Order: sequence, then structure tokens, then C-alpha cells
Amino acid sequence: MDRDCDASLRRLRTGRIDLFYLDCQDERLAVEPSVARLSELVAAGKIGHLGLTGGTPQQVRRAHAVHPITALAVEYSLWGRRPAPGLLATVRELGIAVVAARPLGRGFLTGRMGPPPGFEPGDWRHADPRFGPAERNSGAPRLKALEAMAARLDVGAGRLALSWLLAQDDGVVPVPSTRDPIHLEMNLAASSVELPAETREALSELFPACPAGQSSPPLL
Repeated sequence: MDRDCDASLRRLRTGRIDLFYLDCQDERLAVEPSVARLSELVAAGKIGHLGLTGGTPQQVRRAHAVHPITALAVEYSLWGRRPAPGLLATVRELGIAVVAARPLGRGFLTGRMGPPPGFEPGDWRHADPRFGPAERNSGAPRLKALEAMAARLDVGAGRLALSWLLAQDDGVVPVPSTRDPIHLEMNLAASSVELPAETREALSELFPACPAGQSSPPLL
């Protein structure tokens, strides 16, 4: 773990990592020894804060008992895996922020992906079962409905999806990835959109949570 941290510091060309995540997506993982070791790196000044990637309510509580956990990163979007209510209740109780990974459904919710297959060789979405041609075609009507709702509110589909996510809880922090400064500005503008309760409910009904058999690859 020390070597991994030192390697990250060298790659980042910095003396401290502000937020270091421990991968807890294996529910059998005993988190206490790893968190205890990471807490030593915090004391050494190499890490600022500790986070978890995935995990169960029990893992979160056990980890937090060893050292304060600042953030929990989980996939969270309209179209995709959503954290279990029990997990959200646990982090809310403990004052842990939820970092919503893949908040735009790996690009699906932007409406800019084009028809299948539409991916370059090496694109990670080739390994995601939700992006097969049949699955994307079956999701097209829902995407059109999302775009229609966005048009009525005079916003883009991606901004509407982020606004829905921000409206779920004050402790949810979406982290959409983009290389385009214009898209970055559009994503940031989602924080200024206020959604009526009926719109939030309509969106939740339009995109039910992803079934367990269709979950996407791990975050790390």
C-alpha cells in the first residue's frame, strides 16, 4: 500500500494526495487493516482524507470506526446502478459525502452518442453490457422522453440528468468527466436548475434502477 501511494505521488508530481480511495467493491473485504494502514499515511502527511469505493453499510461503519471516512464513491445516475437506500442512510448518518460516479450514464444520458455501435476501439464501454446494440435500442425511447422533458425546461438532457441527481440529497456530489470546456460549463450549470417534485418523480419512473444482472464494470 505504501508503494502504491508513493507511485501515485510520483505520477501526480505532488507531495500529498487530497483524497485516497480504498476499493471495497468486494463485500467480503475486511476493511479495518487497510484503513488502519492508510491512517498511518494520513499521519505521515502523504494523504489528506480517506474515501471508499463501493462497500456495504457494515463496511462503511467499520472503516469509519478506524478512521474518519470523507467520501464514498458509487455509481449513481438516472440510467444505471444506484446505491441501496441503506447505504445512503448510513453515509448520511455518518456525515460522509456521496461521490456520484458516472452521473451521465457513461455518456448515454447526454443524447450525443449516436446510433450503435458508435464506439472507438478500446473504449471501456465495449465491456459494459448496457451498451450492447439491443440494450441501447431498447433504451432509445426513454432517452427521447428525457430529451423532450429537457426541451420543455429549456435545458439539455445531460443537464437535466445532473439536476435530478443533485436534487436527491445535499450530500451527493456528481463527478461527470469531460475533456470539453463547453461541456464542463454546461455540467456546472446543472446546479442552478430547480426541478419540481413532479418532474423528479417522472424521471425516476422513466429510468428505473439498473437490475443487478446489468450492472456496469467496477469503478476502479
